[in-house]
Amino acid sequence: MTPPVPSTELAPAPTLDVIGFGAMNLDEIAVVPRIVVDGETRVRELYRRPGGSAANTVYALAKLGMTTGHVGAVGDDAEGRALVADLTSVGVDTRLLAVKHGVPSGLVRAIADSTRRSLYVYPGANDLFSRRDVPLSYLRRARVLHLTSFVNPKQLALQVWAVRRMPASVKISFAPGGLYAARGMSALRPILERTRVLFANQDEAGTLTRRKDVRAAAEVLLRRGCGIVVITLGAGAEIDRVESREPRSKRRKVRAGCYVTDSRAEEILPPIVRGRDSVESVGAGDAFAAGFLYGLLKNRPPRECARIGQLVAHCSLRAPGAREGLPTLREVREAYRRHFGPVPF
Repeated sequence: MTPPVPSTELAPAPTLDVIGFGAMNLDEIAVVPRIVVDGETRVRELYRRPGGSAANTVYALAKLGMTTGHVGAVGDDAEGRALVADLTSVGVDTRLLAVKHGVPSGLVRAIADSTRRSLYVYPGANDLFSRRDVPLSYLRRARVLHLTSFVNPKQLALQVWAVRRMPASVKISFAPGGLYAARGMSALRPILERTRVLFANQDEAGTLTRRKDVRAAAEVLLRRGCGIVVITLGAGAEIDRVESREPRSKRRKVRAGCYVTDSRAEEILPPIVRGRDSVESVGAGDAFAAGFLYGLLKNRPPRECARIGQLVAHCSLRAPGAREGLPTLREVREAYRRHFGPVPF
């Protein structure tokens, strides 16, 4: 009997829950009592930690048990190797990260107090990320492709090029940050039109849409094609008030930490009170995005997604940097039970 001929067809590549696509940076963080615009103050703490917005988010998702990968570029230096190793340590697929020779890895110098931060970005190897480094077949394996910013407009053009080549099965998650928000709606239009969920803080949403009101900014983004708009409002009293959607005669101010809308409904969530041991907020927005995407991938409604996002962000404030305080899924479930009651995920 003739033995069967082995099949030469490869098994379908496994799907990944989330693939990040954004700059890779080492964060150099100076913690100060209060950020000063033109003056002098003492640095209380100074440390270096792995960073990069999309990288932080997929790292957090990996800790929550999701399958994740990341595409981007690092230098062939100690910092680049540390950035790759940190992602690999929690199971993020880093096999397709590009290594650029003769240029240092990206660096972000952050000055942060307990509620605010200023970021100064040296792109380094990120500026050399090119079309040949974009693995389209790999990106098409993602359930969610999470995009964050680069400094150089060439890399934004690459992201636009890639998004246009993604099938409908790949949902686009987009956190433009301050750099991309400053480029304006026209530059981001091709991505916004495909965005399933957009994450921005209040300042970024205002800069991008030229609308000061949170609800007005969200409505602009919905009209541009975003499926869900999430605007984080922080914990400070000076930025956490929005108007409820009631008749003008009955309108009242509500204290809010997060505003979410998908055009059919809106959710206004109160902030989670920060503990006295909370540290600087570098990376809290990335952590929030991870929690929200976790809920989205588990088919939870927007309000629950936002609650999970708030809890992951809240936990991230336990330790310096964007990643050290990130929780496990068990910790998130325990926190959800304490704050909100029965755990639905």
